[in-house]
Amino acid sequence: MIQIAMLPSDRVMLASVQGLRGLALLAVVLGHLSFVELKYGQVALVLYPLPFKTHGHAAVDTFFVISGFFIVYTTRGWFGSARGVLAFAYRRFTRIYPLWWFYSLLVLPVFLFHPHMVNSADGNQVNLFTSFLLLPDRHLPLIPVGWSLVQEIYFCAGFSLLLFLPERRLPYALLAWASFDLAMIALQLAIESSNPWLKLLGSPLNLEFLMGAAVALVAEQRLLKRPALAIAIGLILSFGGYQMYVSVTGNLLVDEFNRVLLYGVPACLYVYGLVSLELSGQPGPLSRLKWMGNSSYSTYLGHVLVISGLGRLWAQIGVPGHLPHALFLAVCLIASFVAGELSYRYLEKPVLRFAKRYDPSRRTVASEALAKPAVLVQARPAFAAETTTKPATLAASPYGHEKLIGDNINK
Repeated sequence: MIQIAMLPSDRVMLASVQGLRGLALLAVVLGHLSFVELKYGQVALVLYPLPFKTHGHAAVDTFFVISGFFIVYTTRGWFGSARGVLAFAYRRFTRIYPLWWFYSLLVLPVFLFHPHMVNSADGNQVNLFTSFLLLPDRHLPLIPVGWSLVQEIYFCAGFSLLLFLPERRLPYALLAWASFDLAMIALQLAIESSNPWLKLLGSPLNLEFLMGAAVALVAEQRLLKRPALAIAIGLILSFGGYQMYVSVTGNLLVDEFNRVLLYGVPACLYVYGLVSLELSGQPGPLSRLKWMGNSSYSTYLGHVLVISGLGRLWAQIGVPGHLPHALFLAVCLIASFVAGELSYRYLEKPVLRFAKRYDPSRRTVASEALAKPAVLVQARPAFAAETTTKPATLAASPYGHEKLIGDNINK
């Protein structure tokens, strides 16, 4: 049967991987909520003594791996043409920037009229130009957790260049990119530059996007026969490695270099295991959390605003006692996800639908389909069965700068 060759973005939504994204987001929200509790709590602390403030930052590594995986997973067949580059650039731009600008504009009046309430741990300084464009800077953006979007933009920009290459060259291109990243990491270690661009290029966390991309390539060729074992090994490596790190260094927070090993590598095993489970027809253990993953970008951008605002309100009207304190924490947690879900349904999704109407790549595809003869679509291995339903969406990978973000919440 002859079919028109289209951009193959309509790949199955991997519910378990989206659920993993949601679970990681939950850890981040609890970590940030523990700092709010520290500042506004009126009784013995509940969350702060728990490891959320130290382990919550591991979620960013999981998000980066997931982002790298989904970017490769959703762009197979886009390579070797300007059309693919255009499609990728437009969809990444409309996916990341409109919602970022909306929440940044919410914070902007606070920064202009009450600057002491924004980035207090960073000297209340924000470069509005670089913040709105998500460019590297010496200071955090208006919404501090947006630092990770700067890393996301870097990876998307670099990957867009790879789309000019033939698809068969992708593994070699990713290997060359990893070599470049390692060289920049070594350079940054040698010169210890304070230049924000060099610090971005020399960040070890960039490797985690490439690790996720590698998982997508490997999973296309072979699924794991024992995916549950891979997930279990990932958990053992992460928690066991962390305990070893603390015992050796005495530090509770893991530096960027060790994070790639302690959290990035296990995250690859989680993703590979969950993908293998789902594509082999087994029920995904985290699929019920898919809704949290779907709205993770909205929740990521809004949850610090929600819990900080509720914390300030609690400081004014809070009632002493353990039960009111527990209710306050529960309200903050629920409100964060409710606000994120509402933002996802009534802001994020409508914006994406509107952007889809003006997607230039779709008009290009339509014109090419009329102008050129139909061509055969070649099925790919492993993922070939997943050709229906809605495209797997990429929620920008959240979180990081845990100390600064915690201090910002705490001041």
